Amino acid sequence: MSEIIPFRKGLKPQELVLRFLDSPGHQQDAEEYLKIFTSQKPENFAFLILDEETIYGDLDALIFDVRYLVKMSLFPIILVQASEKALEEVDIEHYFEKARMPVSFLSNDLNPIEKLEFIRNRSKKNTLALIHIEDHQDLFEEVIVLARTLKTRRILFLKKEGGFIDLKTVQKIAIINLNRDKKALLAQGVLSSEQQDFLKACDDLIQNCTHQVCISVVSPVNILKELFTVKGVGTLIQKGSQIKAFQSWDEVNVNGLKILLQNSYQKQIREEFFKSPITHFYIEEGYKGVALVKEIEGMDYLSKFAVGTEARGLGVGQDLWNVVVKVHPRIFWRSHPGFFINRWYTKQCDGLHRTKEWTVFWKGLEPKQITKAIALALEFEDDFLS
Repeated sequence: MSEIIPFRKGLKPQELVLRFLDSPGHQQDAEEYLKIFTSQKPENFAFLILDEETIYGDLDALIFDVRYLVKMSLFPIILVQASEKALEEVDIEHYFEKARMPVSFLSNDLNPIEKLEFIRNRSKKNTLALIHIEDHQDLFEEVIVLARTLKTRRILFLKKEGGFIDLKTVQKIAIINLNRDKKALLAQGVLSSEQQDFLKACDDLIQNCTHQVCISVVSPVNILKELFTVKGVGTLIQKGSQIKAFQSWDEVNVNGLKILLQNSYQKQIREEFFKSPITHFYIEEGYKGVALVKEIEGMDYLSKFAVGTEARGLGVGQDLWNVVVKVHPRIFWRSHPGFFINRWYTKQCDGLHRTKEWTVFWKGLEPKQITKAIALALEFEDDFLS
């Protein structure tokens, strides 16, 4: 195993991530995801699932990324499915100890509650928990039981190929929305038979969890990029959100909507906003995300777009956006400069206009509509209290 370069003292947690990502453009992503991860209970953070191929060939890469996570007080639970022979030959505990990361192997014979207590105790002692799953055991059955007990939000399967490959395009599939994509992906000729079986098992895992969870298939060298960037680098598998459409304030839970908006924007909203002429309400069924659209002078204006902090990174925002642009292919909106979502907005829009106070975005507008849209967006009163 290669020596790991020590961290420079005094680095802030987000600087640790940025040092690894080596891209200033990821700063807002890293800060937002770090805030989400550290606000959860330690056991809710993530599973890293290794197979024999990974422990034989990519353990150095895994150790390198996990060390960054531990430095940020994030302790993923590491599940290793391998034979006893492989564990003895590789000596994983020695790898971690050499990298100055204490680990404790957790017996898989313990019941789920005992495992939960063990993991909580390890995180309090800044120690990683490793769980050995025999190569003859059903991996997904073990993961389902553990995920349901710990309410784990992210499950990363570390695979050398780094994600699902579409056999027709020979391209990596970035996101799989099971509600929308499963049938097409299981059609003949899209995925290999091995990946079809794996996708079915992932679907069963997600369906059997009582909390919201998403799965990533990613290379061991890209763990941080998958966790701390909006785009990610592997294949993200998620159940998919149920987005409901409404057309008046009378049809929605105004108090639930208010809580969502204020938590998302981190500002108090004016009460008069809830009497404004919104014409289209798109709301995730659990009020984890919302998009509000109103018609202004023959154009559609995206008044509000918000995803609750507990749902970020789980695909709710993308599901909302897909619904919005399908119904409103020509739309414009605005955002304060520096708002964390602006990098994502920039990827979705056809163009933008920046001022000191606002950035105006548009998608699908005719050239003659753009100037008018910018002028309208800059005139609107801010719905939030400063």
